[in-house]
Amino acid sequence: SMPVSERFRRNATGRRGGFAYINLPWIDDKQWHPFSLFEDPHDANVRQMFLMKSGDWTDAVHSSLSRDTTRPVWIKGPF
Repeated sequence: SMPVSERFRRNATGRRGGFAYINLPWIDDKQWHPFSLFEDPHDANVRQMFLMKSGDWTDAVHSSLSRDTTRPVWIKGPF
């Protein structure tokens, strides 16, 4: 989950999501992947992103996050 800016909320009128590109440098610092954002049903100021295992990159993400960890995430967006 991530908070979104007032500008994003203002521009997202009528939309309940958006998208953002994410990069996980501990997986591959050259790959940016787009993901849909979903409005948190309890807080319109927060968007959530869900990652389904569907390829090598997301398999690596799921494997790395199968235990508690704190790692950097680079985000471009939301759009």
